[in-house]
Amino acid sequence: MWHHFVNLLSRSWSALVSAMGTTTLAIVAGSAGFVFILLINLVFKLRKDGWNWGVMMSHFSQNLRESLLPTMMSTFILWTALYGSFLIGTVYNDHQGLINDKQSLLRKNAGLVDPKSRDDEITDLKKQIAEVSQSRQAHQQLRIQMRYYTMEHNAHLEDGRTGKAFLVVGLTNKQILPVNVDLVCDHDIVPLNDAPELGVGGAYFFTGLTVVNSRTLELKIGSGSPAWAPEQPLAIPVFTEASDISCQFNLKQP
Repeated sequence: MWHHFVNLLSRSWSALVSAMGTTTLAIVAGSAGFVFILLINLVFKLRKDGWNWGVMMSHFSQNLRESLLPTMMSTFILWTALYGSFLIGTVYNDHQGLINDKQSLLRKNAGLVDPKSRDDEITDLKKQIAEVSQSRQAHQQLRIQMRYYTMEHNAHLEDGRTGKAFLVVGLTNKQILPVNVDLVCDHDIVPLNDAPELGVGGAYFFTGLTVVNSRTLELKIGSGSPAWAPEQPLAIPVFTEASDISCQFNLKQP
């Protein structure tokens, strides 16, 4: 508390000195000069009175009562009034500064978002983005691209046939659900039920297929299953005796 009070007095004095266009040193020097002149005058009076201290003091006491004391009191009152006015001004300026800081803080806080409202807004924006994405996908022409990955070069079936195991991957630019497609290849194929060792990031591995003929497999995915989507390709492991393979997905009505 005292620290703040002393700091207030110091800033008030600095404001007073600055307004007068002078310095504390100049004021002290002026006051010291006044005292010095008073002492010089005292010496001259003492010399005039023949160095009679009693006579000099009687005259000095009279001069002090008649002129010096009123002058000192007037000077003290003037400085006190000046300093008091600047002290009041400093207190007022501090008060205004606190009010401005408070208003600035209130303006900043007004721009803050409540965490719950922020989370709700983010969730709503995500829904809007998803709806826009689905709307764009709905207006896009469906495109399916095929990719083939060799799982095993010397694959063997239980019936003794030897060939190659491929992972046939279908990439789509639109979400498809439910899925009802035929996988048609240019060579005889056999669906493999073993989980593939070759991983494809995000792919939906499907092994529950229906054999339509030696080159065609039927695939159905219900609406409750994961969708065939751009971020989730469809991957089917198959066996063929051919050295290479080419397939396509033919979509059918659900």
